[in-house]
Amino acid sequence: MVLLAAGILGGCDLLRGPARRPLPHVPTTGRDTVVRTDTAGRPSVTVRRFARYDFAYLLEGAPTLRDRRSLRNADFFRGAVIAGQKLRSCGVALQMRLVSSADLVAGISDSTVVIGPFGIPDAGVTAACDRYQRVQLMSGRAASYDTSVLTASHRVVFTAPAEVLGAAAARRAARRYSGWRVTLFQDRTDSAQAAYFQQWMKGFRQAAEEAGIAFDVRLLSPRDVSWRKIPLMLTPHMKDSQVVVVLGLNSEFVTGLLAYLVEKTTDIERAKVGKDTVLPVVAFGLPQWQNFPHADPEIWNRLGIEIVTPYYVDYARPDVQQFVRTFRKRYAAEPSIYAFMGFDVTYAAGLGIRERGYDFPPALSALPQRFLATGNRFQQVNGQGAWVNHHVMLLKFVHYRWRPLGGPL
Repeated sequence: MVLLAAGILGGCDLLRGPARRPLPHVPTTGRDTVVRTDTAGRPSVTVRRFARYDFAYLLEGAPTLRDRRSLRNADFFRGAVIAGQKLRSCGVALQMRLVSSADLVAGISDSTVVIGPFGIPDAGVTAACDRYQRVQLMSGRAASYDTSVLTASHRVVFTAPAEVLGAAAARRAARRYSGWRVTLFQDRTDSAQAAYFQQWMKGFRQAAEEAGIAFDVRLLSPRDVSWRKIPLMLTPHMKDSQVVVVLGLNSEFVTGLLAYLVEKTTDIERAKVGKDTVLPVVAFGLPQWQNFPHADPEIWNRLGIEIVTPYYVDYARPDVQQFVRTFRKRYAAEPSIYAFMGFDVTYAAGLGIRERGYDFPPALSALPQRFLATGNRFQQVNGQGAWVNHHVMLLKFVHYRWRPLGGPL
């Protein structure tokens, strides 16, 4: 049986290769020695007893060095290790381990918190968790699942799913751009993101119907965009302004479509008469655009792109800066968004455990309203005992950077 361990486990780092060892048992108590000094400068030793909780982090895919997923596993777990260190000062000690689904099913106990960093764990893991009443199954980033089938087996989902994001985007369009024409362009060739787009559209359609918004959906390919086969007309004399929603992550598809919008709005700007004429288009994108690899800042800044996202890292915050310094010092690397999410999920679960033990999901809504990368708006779904974080925020690309905008979504 293979167990990948890192950080406080004393094993090897994920990027340096796995360490072979059996799945550990779960100790119920531990000791923590704290040395303090009194007013006279004399040392005093305090021994605190605490429960040690077993946190199992599921590997995503095969953990090979050339697989990008292994890097995501490593960064998520590194952030979790830093959270574990912070929780220790609060009297919560974690026994943390990276495992595969097969190893977890074989070695799960009734004192395990299972965390699937990048999605809802498979049916085998869920079934194994259902055998134990105290096991809490958390998903760090499960964007593509359908909330209508979410049951108590899933326990907690930490970031808002695509369905919630789509509904928030529709409400934003209804409030800020009332009366504008709405057109959605989806990359029909991206099969890997098909489920994500489907759930995003489901939420958008439901919220749009409630708000009375009419919209068109166009399915395009990157080749259609490169050949300018785009069914969208923008003229200086058009009656309706346009909200253009782009559902795509392919660089050719996204950059080509945004370039077309800038090209058309430039023609309109040249033909306009009044100085106060507003460009008749605004573009909506996806959360992944925060780290889009081939973004043209000039085009993005000109369009003032907006995205609804469950996560955003504000590097001006002191707690974020402290995390970055700790991560750099420990790992000699820059933290990715996965490191921030690993910290947030682990820290929230640890604080919840401190309040209510293993039955911590109901305590999540009373935790701090802001974590490092996301916020706190946990709600129970379907009356089944599952808790989902519905926190979202609105970002706009202005002055060549993403800036958060206030207001309800």
